[in-house]
Amino acid sequence: MISNHSIPNFSNAIRSFFFETGFKEFVVRGGSMSPLIEHGQKVTCIPCSSPLTKGRCYVYVADGVLVVHRLVDMNDTNAEFIGDNTCRRHTILLEQIIGEPAIRENRFRRLIIHLINYIFIKVAGTVPKAGAIRSCLVKATDAILPLGECYGKSKITL
Repeated sequence: MISNHSIPNFSNAIRSFFFETGFKEFVVRGGSMSPLIEHGQKVTCIPCSSPLTKGRCYVYVADGVLVVHRLVDMNDTNAEFIGDNTCRRHTILLEQIIGEPAIRENRFRRLIIHLINYIFIKVAGTVPKAGAIRSCLVKATDAILPLGECYGKSKITL
Protein backbone atom coordinates (compact mmCIF):
# COMPACT_ATOMS: atom_id res chain seq x y z
CA MET A 1 0.00 0.00 0.00
CA ILE A 2 1.26 3.47 -0.83
CA SER A 3 0.98 6.17 1.83
CA ASN A 4 -0.68 9.49 0.98
CA HIS A 5 2.67 11.22 1.58
CA SER A 6 4.33 9.32 -1.26
CA ILE A 7 1.48 9.52 -3.81
CA PRO A 8 2.80 12.50 -5.86
CA ASN A 9 6.25 10.89 -6.09
CA PHE A 10 4.73 7.54 -7.12
CA SER A 11 2.46 9.23 -9.67
CA ASN A 12 5.40 11.14 -11.14
CA ALA A 13 7.38 7.89 -11.36
CA ILE A 14 4.51 6.14 -13.18
CA ARG A 15 4.05 9.11 -15.54
CA SER A 16 7.78 9.10 -16.34
CA PHE A 17 7.72 5.33 -16.82
CA PHE A 18 4.79 5.56 -19.23
CA PHE A 19 5.93 8.43 -21.37
CA GLU A 20 9.72 8.14 -21.28
CA THR A 21 10.08 4.38 -21.70
CA GLY A 22 7.25 3.64 -24.13
CA PHE A 23 5.19 1.52 -21.69
CA LYS A 24 1.79 3.06 -22.41
CA GLU A 25 -0.69 0.22 -22.64
CA PHE A 26 -2.29 -1.55 -19.69
CA VAL A 27 -5.10 -4.03 -19.12
CA VAL A 28 -8.19 -2.81 -17.29
CA ARG A 29 -9.29 -4.93 -14.36
CA GLY A 30 -12.89 -4.43 -13.27
CA GLY A 31 -16.08 -3.19 -14.87
CA SER A 32 -16.46 0.29 -13.39
CA MET A 33 -16.31 1.93 -16.86
CA SER A 34 -18.36 -0.73 -18.64
CA PRO A 35 -19.59 -0.72 -21.36
CA LEU A 36 -17.22 2.01 -22.67
CA ILE A 37 -14.17 0.16 -21.33
CA GLU A 38 -14.65 -3.53 -20.45
CA HIS A 39 -12.82 -5.76 -17.97
CA GLY A 40 -9.72 -7.22 -19.64
CA GLN A 41 -9.60 -4.60 -22.39
CA LYS A 42 -6.23 -3.06 -23.25
CA VAL A 43 -6.16 0.73 -22.95
CA THR A 44 -3.44 3.05 -24.19
CA CYS A 45 -2.58 5.96 -21.91
CA ILE A 46 -1.64 9.21 -23.62
CA PRO A 47 -0.58 12.55 -22.12
CA CYS A 48 -3.44 14.92 -21.29
CA SER A 49 -4.18 16.83 -24.48
CA SER A 50 -5.67 19.93 -22.88
CA PRO A 51 -6.60 21.33 -19.46
CA LEU A 52 -8.68 18.88 -17.42
CA THR A 53 -12.31 18.88 -18.53
CA LYS A 54 -15.26 17.68 -16.47
CA GLY A 55 -16.95 14.73 -18.13
CA ARG A 56 -13.78 13.37 -19.78
CA CYS A 57 -12.03 10.17 -18.75
CA TYR A 58 -8.55 10.20 -17.20
CA VAL A 59 -5.99 7.68 -15.95
CA TYR A 60 -4.82 8.19 -12.36
CA VAL A 61 -3.20 6.36 -9.47
CA ALA A 62 -5.41 5.43 -6.49
CA ASP A 63 -4.54 2.94 -3.77
CA GLY A 64 -1.42 1.93 -5.71
CA VAL A 65 -3.20 0.95 -8.94
CA LEU A 66 -4.04 2.65 -12.23
CA VAL A 67 -7.69 3.69 -12.55
CA VAL A 68 -9.67 5.00 -15.52
CA HIS A 69 -12.70 7.04 -14.46
CA ARG A 70 -14.60 10.16 -15.47
CA LEU A 71 -13.80 13.58 -13.94
CA VAL A 72 -16.84 15.04 -12.18
CA ASP A 73 -15.40 17.90 -10.16
CA MET A 74 -12.09 19.60 -9.32
CA ASN A 75 -10.46 22.54 -7.59
CA ASP A 76 -6.89 23.87 -7.43
CA THR A 77 -5.50 20.77 -5.66
CA ASN A 78 -8.01 17.89 -5.92
CA ALA A 79 -10.10 16.08 -8.52
CA GLU A 80 -13.17 13.90 -8.01
CA PHE A 81 -13.82 10.92 -10.28
CA ILE A 82 -16.57 8.34 -10.74
CA GLY A 83 -16.89 5.31 -13.01
CA ASP A 84 -19.76 4.97 -15.49
CA ASN A 85 -20.84 1.68 -13.91
CA THR A 86 -20.26 2.41 -10.22
CA CYS A 87 -21.36 4.92 -7.61
CA ARG A 88 -18.03 4.88 -5.75
CA ARG A 89 -16.25 8.23 -6.02
CA HIS A 90 -12.51 8.89 -5.73
CA THR A 91 -11.13 12.21 -4.57
CA ILE A 92 -7.46 12.46 -5.48
CA LEU A 93 -4.68 15.01 -5.71
CA LEU A 94 -4.25 16.48 -9.19
CA GLU A 95 -0.67 15.13 -9.14
CA GLN A 96 -2.09 11.59 -9.19
CA ILE A 97 -3.40 12.03 -12.74
CA ILE A 98 -1.14 10.20 -15.19
CA GLY A 99 -2.82 10.98 -18.51
CA GLU A 100 -5.96 10.07 -20.40
CA PRO A 101 -7.11 6.91 -22.13
CA ALA A 102 -6.96 6.96 -25.91
CA ILE A 103 -10.73 6.91 -26.42
CA ARG A 104 -12.92 8.33 -29.16
CA GLU A 105 -16.14 8.77 -27.24
CA ASN A 106 -19.40 10.01 -28.69
CA ARG A 107 -19.47 13.65 -27.54
CA PHE A 108 -23.22 13.73 -26.98
CA ARG A 109 -22.97 10.57 -24.84
CA ARG A 110 -20.16 12.15 -22.81
CA LEU A 111 -22.32 15.24 -22.23
CA ILE A 112 -25.33 13.15 -21.13
CA ILE A 113 -23.17 11.05 -18.76
CA HIS A 114 -21.67 14.26 -17.32
CA LEU A 115 -25.17 15.65 -16.73
CA ILE A 116 -26.28 12.40 -15.05
CA ASN A 117 -23.19 12.47 -12.82
CA TYR A 118 -23.74 16.14 -11.93
CA ILE A 119 -27.32 15.42 -10.82
CA PHE A 120 -26.26 12.23 -8.99
CA ILE A 121 -23.59 14.03 -6.96
CA LYS A 122 -26.08 16.75 -5.98
CA VAL A 123 -28.72 14.28 -4.77
CA ALA A 124 -26.55 11.41 -3.47
CA GLY A 125 -27.35 10.84 0.18
CA THR A 126 -30.66 12.72 0.04
CA VAL A 127 -32.61 10.76 -2.58
CA PRO A 128 -33.25 7.09 -1.80
CA LYS A 129 -31.75 4.73 -4.39
CA ALA A 130 -29.97 7.59 -6.21
CA GLY A 131 -27.20 5.17 -7.21
CA ALA A 132 -29.66 2.71 -8.74
CA ILE A 133 -31.41 5.50 -10.62
CA ARG A 134 -28.04 6.74 -11.91
CA SER A 135 -27.12 3.24 -13.10
CA CYS A 136 -30.42 2.90 -14.97
CA LEU A 137 -29.94 6.28 -16.66
CA VAL A 138 -26.38 5.41 -17.74
CA LYS A 139 -27.54 2.03 -19.11
CA ALA A 140 -30.40 3.70 -20.99
CA THR A 141 -27.94 6.20 -22.48
CA ASP A 142 -25.65 3.35 -23.53
CA ALA A 143 -28.56 1.56 -25.20
CA ILE A 144 -29.47 4.62 -27.25
CA LEU A 145 -26.14 6.29 -28.11
CA PRO A 146 -23.02 4.81 -29.70
CA LEU A 147 -20.24 4.35 -27.15
CA GLY A 148 -17.12 5.17 -29.09
CA GLU A 149 -13.92 3.16 -29.23
CA CYS A 150 -10.46 2.85 -27.78
CA TYR A 151 -7.63 3.47 -30.19
CA GLY A 152 -3.87 3.70 -30.25
CA LYS A 153 -1.13 1.13 -29.89
CA SER A 154 2.00 0.98 -27.81
CA LYS A 155 5.20 -0.97 -28.20
CA ILE A 156 4.93 -2.99 -25.01
CA THR A 157 1.99 -4.38 -23.04
CA LEU A 158 2.16 -4.27 -19.25
